[in-house]
Amino acid sequence: MEKASAGDPAAMAVLGVIYLNLPNPDEGQGLALLHKAADMGDPVALRELGQRTDAAQMLRRAADAGDLEAMKDLGDAYMYGRGVPIDNGAAIEWYRRAAERGFVPAMRMLAFMLEGYHDVPPDEVEALHWRQAGAVGGDAVSMRVLARLYAVGADGLPKDQAQSDSWNAKASAAEVQGLIDKIDR
Repeated sequence: MEKASAGDPAAMAVLGVIYLNLPNPDEGQGLALLHKAADMGDPVALRELGQRTDAAQMLRRAADAGDLEAMKDLGDAYMYGRGVPIDNGAAIEWYRRAAERGFVPAMRMLAFMLEGYHDVPPDEVEALHWRQAGAVGGDAVSMRVLARLYAVGADGLPKDQAQSDSWNAKASAAEVQGLIDKIDR
């Protein structure tokens, strides 16, 4: 609290989020702190405001500041038309920026789009690259998709039941760990 009072933008952003997530939220105080931190360029504050107010503008500022989650969220905004017109090219661009920097959730979404969803011409080679990267990065959904691809021998992968079983087991372990992490919060 001292750092936030002293004007530290990261501390203001964290405190703003805390105020907004209390059992009895103080939206006025929380949003005020987030706006102050965002005005100082704090990417967490920009992302939080982007999810609560003028999403596209705030997410763009946070993404431009290098926030990987904001890049992925901006990709979602363009894919689903949340606050911006639907633009699959822009969605792919933002997912790719975050994926190339190692953000696993963006890898999953980029693979999804490159598999031909949302009227995007399929690119099985690149989709498989990002699907495998997401799986190696711990994404259970990507692991399940790889297991299915190995089970039937699709998208350039050989039919390989042992690989399918292995990826299914890894996905199960990742899903269980995800549930444990939620309980521990």
